[in-house]
Amino acid sequence: MNIGGDDVIEMQHPAVPADAPGHQRPGKPMLRLGAIASGKPLVREDQLRLEFAARHQCIGTDTEFDQVTTTLYYYYY
Repeated sequence: MNIGGDDVIEMQHPAVPADAPGHQRPGKPMLRLGAIASGKPLVREDQLRLEFAARHQCIGTDTEFDQVTTTLYYYYY
């Protein structure tokens, strides 16, 4: 998480509670389906990223996919 300037706090994913419902088996991958947000403004601005993710129900943000989406936009439009 960016906290200003070049300062960054790294956070680990929280552990899944033992009593959480789900179908994940230990040692096996889990597939999650949903929208992934991307884009330079979202990568740079933490508050904008959080608001965008909440508004559009994004399950994650990809910091490297903006080049692909920009290329596709200019290719098709």
